Amino acid sequence: MDHSGYSISKSWQNSEDNLKKDKMLTLRKKIAEALEGDFLDLREISQLFGIKEKEVLDHLMHIEKSVHHRGFSVDPASCQQCGFFFKKRARLSTPGRCPLCKSEHISPPRFKINNE
Repeated sequence: MDHSGYSISKSWQNSEDNLKKDKMLTLRKKIAEALEGDFLDLREISQLFGIKEKEVLDHLMHIEKSVHHRGFSVDPASCQQCGFFFKKRARLSTPGRCPLCKSEHISPPRFKINNE
């Protein structure tokens, strides 16, 4: 568990070979590697790499385009109040409120790159 309270166990973080590669990779490539493991949300990625969530969104938009042949999976945001899923939402950011019950308690979308 890291200092943020999130339990992110990534084998790529601890591998000695990957630590050597770490210095050569761009931030975007590091984020892409992290997404090959588990589903992560904006906050988890932001805290993992020490950057703002808005910056993560910019990187995710580019990553989504560059891995289209492998597949970019999005676990959609959902309302914690009524359970509504934002399946048709094209934007990667977390919605402000639920269109059904108007609640602002929204679980963020989670992202992953398919390993195909």
